[in-house]
Amino acid sequence: MQNPLLALQELINLNVTRVLTSGGKNTAFEGIELISKLVKITEGKIKIMPGSGVNEMNLEELILRTQATEFHSSAKSFEASKMDFINENLTMGGNKNYDEFKMISVNSEKIKKMVEILQNS
Repeated sequence: MQNPLLALQELINLNVTRVLTSGGKNTAFEGIELISKLVKITEGKIKIMPGSGVNEMNLEELILRTQATEFHSSAKSFEASKMDFINENLTMGGNKNYDEFKMISVNSEKIKKMVEILQNS
């Protein structure tokens, strides 16, 4: 996005109520400066929701530095699959880099920790 501030104003004019953003970076923590600026200039006209890489380890600092009040997190963890057979000639989706013996799941402990952080901020 060439001009995020102009784009944000356009979204406000369209009565959009919330924007999920990583601040133009790969993770919200990396984009923390732009996210902070967006929260400040919106003056509550639209919710800025940091997302991408938000977790129980960086949430508190994201809250402090951005003043955002809503966050998006997958709270994921990887668990061992119950699969016990490998066909060497066939991979899931044809992707040889995909680990078929791991499953992504939501980690309720991570969610509990993030809820605690939000409630105490």
